[in-house]
Amino acid sequence: MSTCKDCIHDNICPKAFASLETVGDNCNDFKNRSKFVELPYTLKPKDKVWYILEDLDELSLKDYKTTSGNCAVGETPDTVIDMCTKGFFTNAILVRNEDYLSPDDCDFIPWDEIGKSYFLTIEEAVQALKEREKNETETSN
Repeated sequence: MSTCKDCIHDNICPKAFASLETVGDNCNDFKNRSKFVELPYTLKPKDKVWYILEDLDELSLKDYKTTSGNCAVGETPDTVIDMCTKGFFTNAILVRNEDYLSPDDCDFIPWDEIGKSYFLTIEEAVQALKEREKNETETSN
């Protein structure tokens, strides 16, 4: 069980000062100090992310099942390699080397691309593509 001493708010928390007992895990404001950063999504290495490819030519579009205009949902998901505070790395442009993998060998995706061009499920990606098509149709009318 964690105590108030394990919380990042320990030195400034009025609950900790007012109480003779330690509140810890039972506190709504508890944030474990061993966690340096809380990322906006619960991705972890080896998770899959789906993506929408844009600006494809007519010949390339024939290779995909789910298309709309000049866009398509990727047939196979990218694999998350690593995360940081600004985004995550995938194997999209991975150059494989048995002994070494650097961020230069991976594709970096900012967190704000989730829900725009990267998705946590294929269903979300297909739905986003359908919504794009609907919006384009409404805009052109």
